Amino acid sequence: MNTDKNNASFHLHLIRHPQTDWNAARRYQGVSDRPWSPAGEIRAKQVVEKFTPPPFDHVICSPRKHARQLASQLSNDINEDNRWAEIDHGKWEGLTYQEVSQRFPDTVNERFANPRQCKSHGGQNLDELNQETTAAWRQLLRQNQYQNIAIITHATPIQMVLCLITGLPIKNYWQFQIDCGSITSLDITPAGCIINFCNQT
Repeated sequence: MNTDKNNASFHLHLIRHPQTDWNAARRYQGVSDRPWSPAGEIRAKQVVEKFTPPPFDHVICSPRKHARQLASQLSNDINEDNRWAEIDHGKWEGLTYQEVSQRFPDTVNERFANPRQCKSHGGQNLDELNQETTAAWRQLLRQNQYQNIAIITHATPIQMVLCLITGLPIKNYWQFQIDCGSITSLDITPAGCIINFCNQT
C-alpha cells in the first residue's frame, strides 16, 4: 500500500460525520451546514461513547458544522482544516438526484462521464478535491508528534485516502462504501499503512 515517504507511526481514525437532514432526504450536500437528523444524533452519542474517555491526542475536522459538532464532543482542542471538507456540488447542492436529472440533464451526463475533470455543475471536480485531500494526507505523514489522531470529515475525502493507500484509481472511489457516522481505522507505519477496519458502524 502506498503511503508516500513516511517516517511517522500513529493510529488514525477517519470518522464520517453523523447523518444530517439532507443525508436522510438523499440530497446533495457539500458546502452547506446542516443539522443532524434524529438518527444522526443517536449515532453521534454512540461514537462519543465508543471513544470515552477520548483516546485522541490530535483531532482534525472539516469546517462544516455537522462535522465540527462531533469533533467538539471528542476534544476540546480541534484543528479545522478545509482540505478535509466535502466536495462542492455547485448547482446540485440541496437537490435530490431526481431533481438534478430533471433540471440539468446535460450536466448529469457530462458529470458522470468524466467526474475527475468535469465542472459543468459549477462545483469542484474529483481531481480538485483529490489534490486537497492528498496535500492534507502528506502533511499527516510528515508529522511525528502525535500517536492517536482522529479526523472528522466526509465520505469523499475518506474515499480519496483509501484510493491513495490502496492504489485504486480515484474514478473508482465509489467502490468504498462510507456510511454516515462510520469509522475507518488505520495504523500508519514507516513500512506502510494497515487498514484495521473500514466503514464500521
